[in-house]
Amino acid sequence: MRRTISFLPLVALVVLGTLSCDNEKEEVKESGPKVSTLDPEKGTFGVVTLSGSISGFEVVSYDFVYGMEYSTDESFSDENSTFRKVGTKYTEQPYSITASGFQHGKKYYYRAYCVNQSQLYY
Repeated sequence: MRRTISFLPLVALVVLGTLSCDNEKEEVKESGPKVSTLDPEKGTFGVVTLSGSISGFEVVSYDFVYGMEYSTDESFSDENSTFRKVGTKYTEQPYSITASGFQHGKKYYYRAYCVNQSQLYY
């Protein structure tokens, strides 16, 4: 009887640990790709550094590309938007661009983007 009692907590711990691991794996699969826009670094004379990061892609296609988009229009309309490509090789490291021509007192909008399997992500 003494062995059974001391063994039961060990079995319960192993079973709970296994259930915990299974739940973590499911959460990773459901999270999907993520594109993050990071805080800008203001420079001098209308120069600014814009940064982003990407993560969570299980499959990367031949047309994969990532970068930053910025605009003077909150809706990022085509005539006011500028896309700046940073790279084509998938990495989960933060990336950045240095952009110039920003006017003091004028409002700008920016966001990180990537294209994978012909799908645009922000």
